[in-house]
Formats: sequence, C-alpha cells, structure tokens
Amino acid sequence: DGKRIQSASSSYDITASQASPTLQLETTFLPNRPLYPGQRADAVVKILYNRDTDLSDEYFPILDATGLIKVGPKELKEGVQGDFTVQEIRQTIQADQPGQYTFPSSVVEGFAYSIDLFGKKDYQKPRLRAEAPPVDLTIRPFPEPIPNGFNGILGEFSLTTRIATPSDSKQITMGEPIELQLVIQGKGEWQTVKMPDIACQPGFSGFFQFSQEEVDERQEGDQCVYSLQLRPLSASLKEIPQVILHFFDPQTGEYRTATAPPLPLNILPISVKNLHLGVGSRGLLAYEETPAAPQSNGDWKALGLGQKGLAIDTVYPLSSADLAGEGRWGMRTLWIALVLGGIVLSLQAVAIRRRAKSSRYAEYLTSEQLMAKAIKERHDPSRFSHHLKQALLQALVEKGWIASTVTAYEQLTSDREEVRIVKTFLSELESKRYGGRDDFPTESIAKEAKLLYRRIRHGS
Repeated sequence: DGKRIQSASSSYDITASQASPTLQLETTFLPNRPLYPGQRADAVVKILYNRDTDLSDEYFPILDATGLIKVGPKELKEGVQGDFTVQEIRQTIQADQPGQYTFPSSVVEGFAYSIDLFGKKDYQKPRLRAEAPPVDLTIRPFPEPIPNGFNGILGEFSLTTRIATPSDSKQITMGEPIELQLVIQGKGEWQTVKMPDIACQPGFSGFFQFSQEEVDERQEGDQCVYSLQLRPLSASLKEIPQVILHFFDPQTGEYRTATAPPLPLNILPISVKNLHLGVGSRGLLAYEETPAAPQSNGDWKALGLGQKGLAIDTVYPLSSADLAGEGRWGMRTLWIALVLGGIVLSLQAVAIRRRAKSSRYAEYLTSEQLMAKAIKERHDPSRFSHHLKQALLQALVEKGWIASTVTAYEQLTSDREEVRIVKTFLSELESKRYGGRDDFPTESIAKEAKLLYRRIRHGS
C-alpha cells in the first residue's frame, strides 16, 4: 500500500577506528524475499573474525525488528566459515502490516588482542570496525479481490469433516448435541491456520445452535483438528452443510479453496415418551419407557419367550395385605397417588386451555399488532424473537406472497425478493439468538425489522 517504515539510526563518536578484514559483519533476512502478513522469517546477524577479538560496541537495528512482530527470544550460535570464526545471532520475526521496511546499517567495533606470557590480554590498536549496509524488507498486501471467508491462512491445505458423536448420524434427536470435527492438513505457515468461520457459511446460522468461542483445538503432526458442538434446530435438516476453507499460496500468489462435502443427517423430532406408573404397598412410583409389545407368536419367540411363559414384574410384588389395605402403607398410598394424579391432570387441562386460547387469539392478530407486540417485548429476547417472526410471516401472508400454513422461515420457498430477504433475516436472527453471544443486539434488530416490515407493507 506504499507505506514505508524506517528504523531510526544512531550516531557514534568513534576515534581511531578502521574497517578491517580481520572483523566483518553481515546482516540479512532468511528467506530473503518479500513476505505476506503472517509469514515468518529470520533476521540474521553474522559477526566474522579471524583473530581473537573483544567487541566493545554493537548496533543491530535489524534485530530490533521495528514494525514487525518478534517471535521468541534471540538465538546465538558459533561456528567456522573458512578461516573465520562466526558468531551468528537470529531473531524470528512475523510480518504484520504491508509496507516497505528499511533497517539502517548495522555496526560492530572491537579490539583484536593476543595473550602475553603472563596470560594477560594485549589489545592492539587501532580499534576494528565492521559495518553492514541497510536491509530492506517488503511485506506485500494480499491481492484483491479477497474472497469472503478468507482469514489469512497461508500455505497449501486440505479440509475434511466428520461426526465424532453420536456414532449413528441417522438417529439424532432435534436439539441433541452433535460433535463436528474439522481436520485441516497440509504444509504452510501453521501459525496462520484458523478454523473456518462457519457462521458465515450457508446452512449453519439459524439451522444449528453453536458457538465458535467454545472450540477444542489440537495439533496432531501435520494436521490440526477443531471440535465443536452443533445442535440442530429443525427436524427438517437432512445434512450438515459443506464447509469451505480459503487459503493463500504465497508461492503462486493465488487464493485456493478446499471443500469438505456435506454430511448426511436424519433428525428425529422431539417426542413425549410413553411412561407407566407402578404403585405397591411400599409406595414406590416408577417411571420408565414402555416398549412396543410383540404382535405375533414369532415375535415372542424371537425374544426368547413363550406366550405362556411370561412373567409380569411389578415395581413391588403385591401381597394379600396390599389387596386388603393392610400393608405397611396400604390404601393410604393409593389414595395419595390418585389425588396427586388428579392434581397433575387438572393443571395439564388448564395449561392446554390457555394455549388454545392463546393460539386462537394469535390467529386474529394482524402483522401490525404482532410487530407492535414484538417491539414492546424487546426486553425479553425469547418473546421478542417469537413475535417478530410471527409479524413478518403474517405480513407476507397478508400480501398474498405465502400460504397461511407457513409457520417457519425454513418453509419459505418463494422467488419473490421480499420473501428471500425475510428468510435471510430470520435465519440471522436465530443465529444471533442461539450463537452463544452474551449480548443480544435487540435495538439494532428491531430497527432492521421495522425497515423490512415497511418494505413489505408499502414497498419502500
């Protein structure tokens, strides 16, 4: 983007020093090529000398890495290069903001010495000085256009998805957690690898409840595994959608994509289990699921039972004392159970009547009334979202764009632009409601909903 950054240089007041082949200095970046944001390289300083030398001054701006991100501590090692002893200092850096970076000349000074008969150092003049020229580093911006969903991954990667739990993806109840694993494999700058933002990919928001802030990440060799929980919000879902991973190949300068295909699902609707109650003289109440009874003699035999050999187990074996009301608790327990059962049935009947009344009342509300009700209840995200959905769907019904039997935004299939916009809006609404956010942006949603409602009603 044309930005140029230059480290500040320092001045020295040095007397009686001269460049000498005895002391040499080299500075560079390895690899010595332009970088993209997120890529790493090593800033390298090499001090070479062919005589015993004590260094007195040094200035290495390349190691300060102004404008770059320093990764880890400096590394120091020594070796031999021809007739020279080499002291090498490395600092790993990571490119951040695009631009042209210039690092001033590096300087090192010192005195050569010899050891006299008494073991003391005999320093020799003049002072030795070595200088390395300025070093430039270019950080290129990512080329335009940048694909939607690209989050800075550099390298060459593949993506696969799998359902870790439950083991049977064809027997999942609506709302039951599904552990989805995303596996990224390949070669490249692993520090740039991140999980794809599935909230921005089609088919996730509004259809599954999930939070990308609660993702388990682990590195396994040349692959990274991300695990998160999805909860299906509709029994009409037939698959976990495909997931797309965008990455940039610095070698070719091109964007690439890896796609994991959809995973089939069979979502079972939530159903009320059949329960039965057992009462004995000890007053025990047992609730358990009642299996379907075999219908034929062959079914009985398949279970290893003959019809004549069936034994019926009660929660507590009935005795003559139970029948006569003379057990430990006797008929008192039975009467208590009957009274409690009557109370429960009465409460259920009241709840059913209230729901029916509420349903009948809702049928007579106009979209304008439902919208006003939603805005009034925006302090309650659950009721606000519910009435907002009703208002927009009712507005579409009033315009004759959808059938009155449509009760969920997943059922919206019209090609009319307003219908598609409502479907997208309600999908995003569900995503914000169930996406794991602590702050539900009620005011901004209400403002957007009013504009959408006005467009449906008045075409503006």
